[in-house]
Amino acid sequence: MVEQIADIIDRVIDPSTRPKPESQPSLSFWRDFNEELKAAKTPEAKEAVWKRYAAEKANPKPNRRQRRGSTLDPVKYRPLTREQRARLSFLAEKFDAHTRDPGKHGGCLKRTGLQVLRILLFHFHNVHNGRCDPSLDTIAKAAGMARSTVAKALNRLEEAGIIERIRRVRFVRLNGRKRCVQWSNAYLLNVPYHFRKDEGDYANSAKSSESGKKPETTAADIKNQPPMHPDVAAALARLGNAMAARAERENEQMRQ
Repeated sequence: MVEQIADIIDRVIDPSTRPKPESQPSLSFWRDFNEELKAAKTPEAKEAVWKRYAAEKANPKPNRRQRRGSTLDPVKYRPLTREQRARLSFLAEKFDAHTRDPGKHGGCLKRTGLQVLRILLFHFHNVHNGRCDPSLDTIAKAAGMARSTVAKALNRLEEAGIIERIRRVRFVRLNGRKRCVQWSNAYLLNVPYHFRKDEGDYANSAKSSESGKKPETTAADIKNQPPMHPDVAAALARLGNAMAARAERENEQMRQ
């Protein structure tokens, strides 16, 4: 009776020391390698491509697990006018002052939370399309803080309802392999929960403006303006006086 070849191999070669067949990379791996090798102009660049792909072939890295709740869908950003951004910054400071305990420096948002909010509002938020998606390292560099401090400040802003954080992922090709990698978060800015009953919701106002159902301004709305904060009224009065004084000086110079 003829023995099976597999049984003979099992008796002759120890299964623990038997060499396993080497898994070969996919066709896309070699296609990308060939394209990058052709694009390299100098011998040093070609050698760098060889080394990078050789290391990837020897030790292929597994795909990194994505955070729960991450999305591949495009983000619908929320545009804000300059007046809305200034009002949001003022309401955040007011909310922090209202939640401050006696004997402490800050309230729920703290100094770092207010600083990160100002960075998002006036440095990274696009007035025209509302795009605001800086990475944690970019925010930390602009605010002059540590990355961990920025992460805690964003958590406090999210708990207060000032920001809505959208986690994003995207597909990239790295050394011939298609990977789904974590991307920078997108941020939607809004009024704190505490003031939405009186100030309104920026999310609802954005939806109404997009649908074209924004109510028209009437004469009654112009006469019945909402009450202005005393500090804002005083600042506007000082600005008006300064502009009037400048105009008078320019008239005197023209007369002379």
